[in-house]
Amino acid sequence: MVSDYANYFCTMWNWIDIIIIGGSSVYVADTFAHFMSEYLWNVIGSIVVLMFVFKLIYYLRAFEDYAIFIRMVLDMIGAPELVQFWLMLFVCIAGFACIIMVLNFNRNDDDAPIYEDVIGNPALDTLIHSWLTGLGEYGKDDYAEKNATSMWIYFVLATVMIQLVFMNLLIAIMSEQYTRLNEAKEQNKLKETCKMMSEHTWLLKPNLIYQSDRYIIFIGPNRGQTTVSATEKKIFDL
Repeated sequence: MVSDYANYFCTMWNWIDIIIIGGSSVYVADTFAHFMSEYLWNVIGSIVVLMFVFKLIYYLRAFEDYAIFIRMVLDMIGAPELVQFWLMLFVCIAGFACIIMVLNFNRNDDDAPIYEDVIGNPALDTLIHSWLTGLGEYGKDDYAEKNATSMWIYFVLATVMIQLVFMNLLIAIMSEQYTRLNEAKEQNKLKETCKMMSEHTWLLKPNLIYQSDRYIIFIGPNRGQTTVSATEKKIFDL
């Protein structure tokens, strides 16, 4: 019994269920009791909605047409071979952010800052500014106020590295991943289905159901693409 509970908490998707149930309960309870601020109430609601979106993506894995795309996204985010890509992209963004932070020291209190005050933390604000620059958000009206030449040189370098190099490299990697996964479309669909079944086996308590059995054999019909006669198919099904 203890091991069943331990296995339940070892799965990320079960933690998402806990957040959804707990967050929804707090959200509904505050609707009647009003024991928290409206700001915190809405933040909790947004987190619950985000978890619902993740859970919807989780269940879409059961469908063949969606499983390949979800598998591609998961491989893009968490594949060990892509750690180098994300690390190098972060280094480029962080490097441009450090440059902006240093040049912003030349701005007086009366001057407009290079980056917008989004969070209130200079390190995080410059990272956000660099990330938006890589995505094509060109709010650069204050670049020319001081150090105009240096700022525009760094801006061109940042756009070349992040947009032209890394983003096109990301597209190439995604295309390769899609081709690889599409070649084994049926296998990937079955893999995702089996993973979902494996993550919910604790509900069936197989240790109790099959405690007196030494072997468990699963038998199903042959659904291969090989052309066979009707008689042979019935024999295979049996």
